[in-house]
Amino acid sequence: MPAEAGDTKTVYVRCDSFVSDNWPNKINSFEIKYLRGGYCKTISASGGSMTLVGISALELVNGEFYVVVIPFRASCDKKTVHLSNGGGLTVYFEYDSELKRLVFKSKEWSGI
Repeated sequence: MPAEAGDTKTVYVRCDSFVSDNWPNKINSFEIKYLRGGYCKTISASGGSMTLVGISALELVNGEFYVVVIPFRASCDKKTVHLSNGGGLTVYFEYDSELKRLVFKSKEWSGI
């Protein structure tokens, strides 16, 4: 059954060494949960499959700051995690010298 508008949806983020503990726990109607392993247990509790998001480290190339956000469809079979992916999202930032921080600039979806 589809979720009603306003229902909270859970997004699981693969927590690598560069994903710190000060990321948000909720964005709009999405609850964000950070996983450091235990994928099969979480997948099982989610009905046998879930979306697991990978976030790259912040990069600086040719004067552009960006991160890559990659959603994976995750399933588990015999304690082995299987991931499938059809593309990802590159999120670009620019440095605002008045605010002294990075601010969102644009995003670009790409497929495989």
